[in-house]
Amino acid sequence: MKTAAEATGLSEATIRRAIHAGDLAAAKPRVAGKPIRKDAIMAALLRRWLSDVVR
Repeated sequence: MKTAAEATGLSEATIRRAIHAGDLAAAKPRVAGKPIRKDAIMAALLRRWLSDVVR
């Protein structure tokens, strides 16, 4: 979320709220079959969400 926040100029809290609201898709990646704590946000989905927010 930190990277997404830095890329958009928005706060991490805004990104987190969008994910929890279902407005921005994020994946829970796994490493060696175990989930890691960080959400992964695809750049294309972030751009699409951002364009919807700016309108």
